[in-house]
Amino acid sequence: MTFESPLDMRLRAAENVLSSVDEIVTKVSKLHGRKIRCRVGCAMCCVQDVGVTLAEAEYVASFVERLPKAERDSLVSKVHEAAAERMLFTDNIARAKARMPCPFLTEGQTCAVYAARPVACRTYHSLSRNACAKYEDGRRPMLGVLEDLSWKATLMLFEASEGEGTEMSVLLSWIFKGRKGPMPDVVMRG
Repeated sequence: MTFESPLDMRLRAAENVLSSVDEIVTKVSKLHGRKIRCRVGCAMCCVQDVGVTLAEAEYVASFVERLPKAERDSLVSKVHEAAAERMLFTDNIARAKARMPCPFLTEGQTCAVYAARPVACRTYHSLSRNACAKYEDGRRPMLGVLEDLSWKATLMLFEASEGEGTEMSVLLSWIFKGRKGPMPDVVMRG
C-alpha cells in the first residue's frame, strides 16, 4: 500500500475536478457557443480578484514550478508583486475597483498558466462583451449553468483543502515563500 501525502491528495483532487469541469464547460460551450462572447486575447475578466482553494493554488504552483527557470522566476516575482499590492487593500470593494491584472496575464493578453488555471477562470464565460467592458461591480453576465458548476466544483475543492483558500496571488505568494507563517487571508466578495 502506498501512502499519499496530503499535498498529493489535494493535487490529485484538483486535477480530477478541473478535468471534469473542462469536460462540462466544453459541452456547455458547444450548446451556447454563439452566445458566449469570450475569445482568445480578451482579458477583461483577468483584472479581478480570483478566489481559489488551497488545492487549486497548489495545482497552479506545481505547474509554475515545472516551467523553465527564467519563466518560472519571472512568474513567481509577478505573483509576489501582485500579492503585496492586493494586501494593501483592507476594503474588498476598493480592491475590486482597482482592476489589478492577474500576475499570469501575458503581454499578449493570454494566460501563462492556462493549463492549470483555477475553476473560476475555467467557468467564467461572459454573455455580453459590453457588460465586461463596463465592469462596474465585478459581476458579469455568466451562463447560469457554469456559475452553478463553478460553485459545486469549488465546494469539492474546499473539502479537499479542508476549507482553506483565499485570493490567488496572496495564497500563491505564501506557497512560493515556503509556507512560512500562517496562511494569509484576504477578504473576498461574498
